[in-house]
Amino acid sequence: MRRLFLAVLLAFSVGTPAFAAGAKAPGKMPNKVDKALAGELKSGAATHKVIITFKPGYRAAAKAALLNRPGNKIKREHPSLNLLVGEIATADVEALARSKGVKAISLDGPVRAHQAVTVTVSPATVIPGGLITVTVAGGPGNVNDWVGLVEASSPDSNYAAWQYLNGLQTLPLVGVTSATLHFVAPLTEGTYTARLFANGWTKLATSNPVTVQQPTPTVTALSTTVNPGNSITVTVANGPGHVNDWIGLVPADAPDSSYVAWQFFNGAQTRPALNQSSH
Repeated sequence: MRRLFLAVLLAFSVGTPAFAAGAKAPGKMPNKVDKALAGELKSGAATHKVIITFKPGYRAAAKAALLNRPGNKIKREHPSLNLLVGEIATADVEALARSKGVKAISLDGPVRAHQAVTVTVSPATVIPGGLITVTVAGGPGNVNDWVGLVEASSPDSNYAAWQYLNGLQTLPLVGVTSATLHFVAPLTEGTYTARLFANGWTKLATSNPVTVQQPTPTVTALSTTVNPGNSITVTVANGPGHVNDWIGLVPADAPDSSYVAWQFFNGAQTRPALNQSSH
């Protein structure tokens, strides 16, 4: 096991010459490097606070290689986003920028957009499993900007779902400043917000709340008075939709168990094959 780990680490180091030799990579940075970081690399600073997004299978070896180099510090690691946040030496930043295993590398710090950044959600209330539409405007346009759907009182890291601004969990080729995204509402009822993050974990905006809840079931008798032996028509709406949901006809002053007649939502006393939420 140790030999395999060392082999992977060595392969990563050989694939990125600056790790092995400490040499500076030539001038122009690839498009995967954001403009703020590209500008800071020209400042002559020895290290840079960066966010590195990796392709699957590269993060662990890269982390080991970086920590094996003097001056590098890893501050945070987010496996679900496949990224590292750390303070990295200039030569290693430039090597990472040219590594085939790196999707994007950006400066970790406050991001200033040219216009107000907004995130809005609709509708205000949705059923579990329903569709939530999230609209982003005025973002900074980094390729690794993303939106998380988070329970309103929870920390940012406890997101229930997330997407880049291309609507996927695959890093886009180019960044965008606005987007319309669609999330499936969590099955757990509660109040949620959509939160926009730039360059990994720099939060730019939080949306208005969206409430995820089941609608209130209603049962309505169409007639208030009927003759004995005549039919009583009952309309049910917003039921939970289980196959074994049923309606009982009960004297008004009696307990639930004292029903005089009952039916499943298919109008029979044989369980239906499919779920129904209304009848």
